Amino acid sequence: MLFARKGIAGTRIADVEAAVGLAVGTGSFHRHFRNKDELLVAVASSTGLGLPSLDVAANGDDLAVRIEAAVGVLQDQATLLALVSRLQVERPELAAALHEGFVGWVTPPDGGRDPRTTIITSAVVGYVVTRQTFGRHPGGLDPATFSEQLAAMAESVG
Repeated sequence: MLFARKGIAGTRIADVEAAVGLAVGTGSFHRHFRNKDELLVAVASSTGLGLPSLDVAANGDDLAVRIEAAVGVLQDQATLLALVSRLQVERPELAAALHEGFVGWVTPPDGGRDPRTTIITSAVVGYVVTRQTFGRHPGGLDPATFSEQLAAMAESVG
């Protein structure tokens, strides 16, 4: 993602237009978005970066599989996590808007939220951030073991 690599200020509108195949310099970007902030919030709201649901009650893949997939996506998005972290200080209003966009990742379609889902989400983010900060997995746990143990704990509390 351009914003993660170059930062918001360092990413020009022309860079965004070129990256998505719009004609550069024709105003095509502004027919869709007022500014880069609006684009960033729209992306966060619509995709959640492709993160799997960590809702404990969700049907589909096993919870441990979804946790491990989320760890992988967040590890792949390390530069974006760093950008969001910087925004907390530099642009708190944009950071707050991005947070609202990502809330869908932990909020099921019916709007209810199992507290275990929030705890799992926090643990996954903490695991990834610790890995990025210190260069190794917390407690030496590889992603598969971390995911299996976290899922087992969440499911046993039901």
